[in-house]
Amino acid sequence: MKDISDEIKNSLDNHKINLSNRLKIPVITTYCCVLTLFNWDIILYLIYNKAEILQRIIFVKEKFNNIYIRVGVPLLLAILYTALFPIIQIGINYCLSYFKNHNTNLIRKEELENAKHQFQIQQTITGTQTLQQLSNQIDSLAINNQKLLDENKEIINNNKELLEQVKNLKNNLSQMEINYIDASSTKENSIIIPNIIQKEIENTANKLWENYEELDDKTKSVFIEILKIAQMTNEWFSDSTIETKTIFPENTGLALTPFENLKLLESSYDPDIKVEYYKPTKLGKETFNYIINNYNIN
Repeated sequence: MKDISDEIKNSLDNHKINLSNRLKIPVITTYCCVLTLFNWDIILYLIYNKAEILQRIIFVKEKFNNIYIRVGVPLLLAILYTALFPIIQIGINYCLSYFKNHNTNLIRKEELENAKHQFQIQQTITGTQTLQQLSNQIDSLAINNQKLLDENKEIINNNKELLEQVKNLKNNLSQMEINYIDASSTKENSIIIPNIIQKEIENTANKLWENYEELDDKTKSVFIEILKIAQMTNEWFSDSTIETKTIFPENTGLALTPFENLKLLESSYDPDIKVEYYKPTKLGKETFNYIINNYNIN
């Protein structure tokens, strides 16, 4: 008997759980509510009428015989409500969020205005105190400055004669320096300037000879001919003159490049006869003489 009682109890509990789970489904819950509201007259009649149950059933069947409307319409309404409820809920949430955001903005605006007002009050108070402090400091500095001015005037008056003496001594010293420079400038320039020019000639000759070493043998032979021609004349000579004195005239352009890069030859082009002319510069003339006298040129 106890086992049977436990089985019945377990069965009832399972049915309660299943019924509770089904009632949790939105469609079923909505349908039950709509069905009750839609058939309120039948429910009230069955509850409050005191006739026999059989008579009440017969009356309901005869009076309320539109069973499809009584059952189908609540089902349709439940389905529509379940389908439209999320959309309605979104609309409601949107409206609520709009008003909530608007209210939040109003609160923030009011708080911001209050903060600005408090800041202005604090700034006014602080500014007044700061102005008073600055005023006191300015007065103190003015007094100290006046004292310093008086002391400076006294020092200037006491040292006026010394300044005049220093000025006279400085003028005398400047005149002595000018006389010394005038006396020694001619001798120093005669020694220093030639040394500087000679050093520049040597450096230029070394650079030109380094470029010469980088040329091939044919271009080197043309290079030597150009060097000899430029060393022997101060006048203009054409590239055709160079080509007639060398056996590799096609290398004339390459051989002229080092001279032009170091600005040892100035050039001039005659467009009428289409001929390029060259003339040694002053530095070029000195450099060519230095190379001829100090380098081994074959």
